[in-house]
Amino acid sequence: MAIVPSLADNFRRIASQIESALKARNRPSGAARLLAVGKDQPAASLRELMGLGQREFGENYVQEWKEKRAALNEEPVPPRWHFIGHLQSNKVKDLVGEIALFHSIDRFSLAQKIDGEARKKGIVLPGLVELNLGDEASKSGVSEKEVDALFQELNSLPNLSIQGLMVLPPISEDPEATRPYFRRLREILFDLNRKSVYRSPLSELSMGMSNDYLAAVEEGATWVRIGRALFGERRSR
Repeated sequence: MAIVPSLADNFRRIASQIESALKARNRPSGAARLLAVGKDQPAASLRELMGLGQREFGENYVQEWKEKRAALNEEPVPPRWHFIGHLQSNKVKDLVGEIALFHSIDRFSLAQKIDGEARKKGIVLPGLVELNLGDEASKSGVSEKEVDALFQELNSLPNLSIQGLMVLPPISEDPEATRPYFRRLREILFDLNRKSVYRSPLSELSMGMSNDYLAAVEEGATWVRIGRALFGERRSR
């Protein structure tokens, strides 16, 4: 019978692989960070990861995040929550002040809502703009041709600080099939900075998941969003 790796085994293996990929590309240690995606996972599994030193957790759904926040935010060192799913504007008020980084800002109206709720609380929130580089109708995200215009609009929102870009490429089991999307995202970020389209430099690239995170790190990812490779098969919450 095959031995199933434990959560701790997976965590240590992935962390080691990320560091090796950074070293191979002469990137500094820690330049790419693991975002543990807790979708459909019980709070107990997240707590186990916290015990191993993981602090950054990404959630896709507001209600599921609320349940985990209630279970885990009283820990001595609470999680840092990221929101990575498609976000409805009417849910923003639940997240503002609680989320460390919004990864999936895909339209100006959503950005306006986040900015407005942050202004009410007197805070500035960091976020990433999600691109749809595969032009997939089933996915959210800004098309490449709309990026410059959106960033020009985002300059008008003082309580939302855009840090960089996020992409969810067309799904493939082959990391080399998604590598071009990661490379293109990096090029777009470089181009936005070169043209000074946004009021401050952009530095964050959220890209890469369980199938292709090493290719993403090699292409410049600063956040890799990993669920299945970390937790194994989905578990009942």
